[in-house]
Amino acid sequence: MPSDHIKFEIELRNLGWLTEIHDGKKINHVATSEGIDFFYSFYKILDSQRLFGVNSPNFPKNHTSNTRFMLEHGIITRYFDTDLNSEKITSTPYGFELFKSFSFWLDRKQQKREAQKKIIRDVTQKMLKEVVKFCKESGKKSKS
Repeated sequence: MPSDHIKFEIELRNLGWLTEIHDGKKINHVATSEGIDFFYSFYKILDSQRLFGVNSPNFPKNHTSNTRFMLEHGIITRYFDTDLNSEKITSTPYGFELFKSFSFWLDRKQQKREAQKKIIRDVTQKMLKEVVKFCKESGKKSKS
């Protein structure tokens, strides 16, 4: 699992948007109601279908205060689009990564794929270390 997801998991939990539950077998990450409101506000602001393939329902009832909060915390930013001669709102790099990570924590399939990739990487690294060790030992024996 990428370390960025761990870093952003802590931030999402500190914001109160993500929490953990235990389903009797394992710990799962789930969004809070407030987290879902911010999730939908963020994707609605950014033309979610075009950018992320995420369809969000109608704007949450507290969309305006969510937008204000995200602007104040550097998650989104305003800029003037000279081509359209109007002000636009878009994600900051931080906001993009934060919500990309939020999507990761809400997608159990993606978490499972990442865990499997990590297992494969770990096993491969262990095997390579053993091959290197074997080669070194074989080289020493042949020189003797």
